[in-house]
Amino acid sequence: MPQSLSTPHDLQQVAALLKCSGLSFEPDVDDVLGIKDHHGRLLATGSRQGALLKMIAVDAEYQSSELFSELINALISCGYQAGIENFFVYTKPSQYHSFTALNFHLLCTSEHVALLEYGRGINRYLQQHAPLQRVGNNGGVVVNCNPFTLGHRYLIESAAAIVDWLYVFVVEENRSSFPFDVRFDLVKKGVAHLSNVSVLPTGPYAISHVTFPDYFLNNSTLAREQQVQIDIQLFGRYLAPAFSIKHRFV
Repeated sequence: MPQSLSTPHDLQQVAALLKCSGLSFEPDVDDVLGIKDHHGRLLATGSRQGALLKMIAVDAEYQSSELFSELINALISCGYQAGIENFFVYTKPSQYHSFTALNFHLLCTSEHVALLEYGRGINRYLQQHAPLQRVGNNGGVVVNCNPFTLGHRYLIESAAAIVDWLYVFVVEENRSSFPFDVRFDLVKKGVAHLSNVSVLPTGPYAISHVTFPDYFLNNSTLAREQQVQIDIQLFGRYLAPAFSIKHRFV
């Protein structure tokens, strides 16, 4: 039975089990769960940070057992209790089938990382913004705008001048100095004079260096490269086709 882990001894066991799986422990999470045997030895662990499931490891002797599914279901239940409806997990491409067997679906992969989602949020996101979709020679730009500057305005004006319609996607995560609502409002006001521009949130479908977990790559340079690959694939596979985007401006 999965249980919450919070004592120093528990977290030491978590870090040790993760290390055996080539992972490192990151303390900034909402939930840390584990499954122990009757001697108190930790057999499986996993954590949740918002909608992201992470630091998942099962003792090598028990990887063919039901511990993995019990752990994932418990983490999802914790998320539901926190009001979250869909979840994400990064794993190695060789291991993503373990998650698809539990009704996750694969969003995209890079050489070293696979990103999966539980809950089909990408479909809801595209349906929600379907009224903004236009056919044409369209462009897209993804911005954080922390805050909105003259440089951002110049980029958007220059891009809008050479496409039929420009979509400005504002990164929605709230980990910047300016909260998302403020940044989104600044962008909308800053481009209000442009008649062929739509401003919309990215939802969770823009991967920043803040949200990309490099704890299982153990190489910050490689992690940044994989983050860029995943971000490009998400944009190219889902956002670009939905909004007829032929050009992405940076």
